[in-house]
Amino acid sequence: MHKPAKIRAYSRRLDLAGETQDAVFAGVPLDSGAIDRLSPLDDVSAARMFSALGRHTPGNFALKCGTRAKLSDLGVAGKRMMFLPDLRTVMEYWTGATRLAGAPFDATFRHDGQHWYYEQDSALPFDASGYRFCAEASISSMIELWLQLADRVPTLLTLEVPFAAPDERNAYSELGYQKIVYDADRFRMIGDARELDLPVMSSELGHAFAIDPAAHRKTRARLIDLFEQSERLPTLDEACERLAMSRTTLHRRLQEENCSYRELQMEFRRAYVDCALAEGVTPKRMSWRLGYEDVASFRRAVRRWHDGAGLRDLRRGEGAMTIGGTR
Repeated sequence: MHKPAKIRAYSRRLDLAGETQDAVFAGVPLDSGAIDRLSPLDDVSAARMFSALGRHTPGNFALKCGTRAKLSDLGVAGKRMMFLPDLRTVMEYWTGATRLAGAPFDATFRHDGQHWYYEQDSALPFDASGYRFCAEASISSMIELWLQLADRVPTLLTLEVPFAAPDERNAYSELGYQKIVYDADRFRMIGDARELDLPVMSSELGHAFAIDPAAHRKTRARLIDLFEQSERLPTLDEACERLAMSRTTLHRRLQEENCSYRELQMEFRRAYVDCALAEGVTPKRMSWRLGYEDVASFRRAVRRWHDGAGLRDLRRGEGAMTIGGTR
């Protein structure tokens, strides 16, 4: 089964191509709300939707989608990346989380002393238009996501793609690859291995509050780090003690950064639950980690966050949805 997170992200950007979702997917009779609900699709249905995007959008649309990629497009996997220490760990994690994030590829990643190598193989029964669309979106999104993670565009040495050059050859060259090989026997990106040690600049919570990379050691970022590194989420008084400041000083500094302790605490809790559910953490463990007195209080909080949906609903998700809209 395929989680349509990427399909939803691309569909919401169809205005870039002057298209609408109804027009592009006219030949794909799918329940109109299935994609927004992220209802799982069978692989054939997902492949048909990617193919429709490839056939009915301009040649540079996939590249534009990639340049507008956001970590939030990757769902739980994107949130998890923001808690990782460096780009090496991010890339290693990503290769195991591609399907969880709704990517239509299986990925491999390796590195030696000089280069890193990222390869993708199709995980869906694509036709040529669907494969090319997904590959082009991946090519440009890699650059954008590195920029969001480390505030730096990667040094891209070589791009190899298993299809012919696009009509607009400069479309690829503008992405910054030093060498591009068309009609290759695989899809592969090659970069500078030294950049894998670049640290992830801030957590998903930081991005939620628009923390600029240069300010990643401000009070709110220090507090987020404390949340992430603590065995159990600290109380306000515990946080003040560990940050060596009074309640008044902490509240004032966070106010200067347009946020509050309660807001950051809530965002951390919600982000943690998303990641923990994907990793199979028990409700009892989640409850304790997030500082709740008992599991019942934690369950009630989750229902407030998700309009009545509980942990069981979130873990189970929607039933499988096929092209015909049947479960």
